[in-house]
Amino acid sequence: MKRLMLKSAALLGTLVAFSMAAVNWRPLFNGTTYAGWHVAGVQTFWSIDPVDSAFVGYSATVTTPYTMIFSDSLFDQFTIKYSYRLRAGCSGFFFRSVQNTTPELVAGCQVEAKWTGVQSEVGSLYVHPSPGWVVQHSQAYSTRIARTPNTVYQDVVLTVQRPFVYVNVNTYQAVGETNAAELTAGAKAAWRYDAQAGVLVPGRFGLQIHAGQLPMDVRFKNISILEGCPTTDPAFVAGLPLQPAVYVNKCVTGIEKGSGRATETSGYLGSIERMGSEWIVPV
Repeated sequence: MKRLMLKSAALLGTLVAFSMAAVNWRPLFNGTTYAGWHVAGVQTFWSIDPVDSAFVGYSATVTTPYTMIFSDSLFDQFTIKYSYRLRAGCSGFFFRSVQNTTPELVAGCQVEAKWTGVQSEVGSLYVHPSPGWVVQHSQAYSTRIARTPNTVYQDVVLTVQRPFVYVNVNTYQAVGETNAAELTAGAKAAWRYDAQAGVLVPGRFGLQIHAGQLPMDVRFKNISILEGCPTTDPAFVAGLPLQPAVYVNKCVTGIEKGSGRATETSGYLGSIERMGSEWIVPV
């Protein structure tokens, strides 16, 4: 396991104070360029609105092919948040996904987004190409937790913490609920992904334009991943008591003796390791 090594201030006299860095949401999208991301498929259907700081997926033709935006990097266990606005069509946020050369351009797991005159499948999970729905919410539940009208954004927090997936939408625990009344109302328990082929390895984040939609109109923004110091930071996302917090790195900040200069060292929790058929990041 990769470890952050610190030398004793008492022995070396180089560091006189340490403080664990605060929890931080690090943006993965800067709102103005494709830095860290790339388009797969027809570039024409994706653009960036710098005023809204959003990726924009739009097409007015039913012959629109599948078109994706993928993260350049792969991610294993994480907590990520994003906001989406779906005015028309079918879309979603892929994770642990693989970019490929099929017509769909992708294989992996998706937090679904669909417009059928109302927001549908809000917080549902779909694995492509199979088995399809692994967590599917009723229309009544989707209507309950979705913001309306379709001109407003939905806020999602997604956590992959081996071996479970959790999804919070607009502060409702759509996947990962434990309260009996909420489960009766349509929420779902955390989904175990560790036995599901197609999502057992780290993968890309992906934003989808679904083929055959007339029109297709979706936006994604505020895409940020959770960082912090796992040994001291909260086990759950602030304000969301059922949404586990997974930190992609840890850091220690020190004051360099004699200079007053703050220094920071950071690194991933651990190197990715194999466990059976799955890759994991030790925590």
